[in-house]
Amino acid sequence: MVDYPWLFGLIMILGGPIVALFGRKFFPWVIAGIVSVTFLLATLIFCSLLGFMETWLGVGISVLVGIIISGLSGWFSMKTVWIAVGILGLIGGFFLGTMIFTIFLAMLGFG
Repeated sequence: MVDYPWLFGLIMILGGPIVALFGRKFFPWVIAGIVSVTFLLATLIFCSLLGFMETWLGVGISVLVGIIISGLSGWFSMKTVWIAVGILGLIGGFFLGTMIFTIFLAMLGFG
């Protein structure tokens, strides 16, 4: 993105109307994708912390288990879209509250 900002802008300009016109139709797929990638990365980090990824066999098994877990979690979130919307709202509210709290502390001069 730093070397080719024009390419990123072009992708956003072309993708914007698609999201605007068909966003509701693809929302379950987008949520499932985000949940799947998040669970895959969380599983791989967890396996790395436990030391399962020190050998090539461990890496392969960890990736396979991560793909299975991420696929199941993505499928579940796609089937229960309104639960995913609620969780997305909770996460967004948490980060918005953290940002407001940090701005408030900065205005008061703490930390």
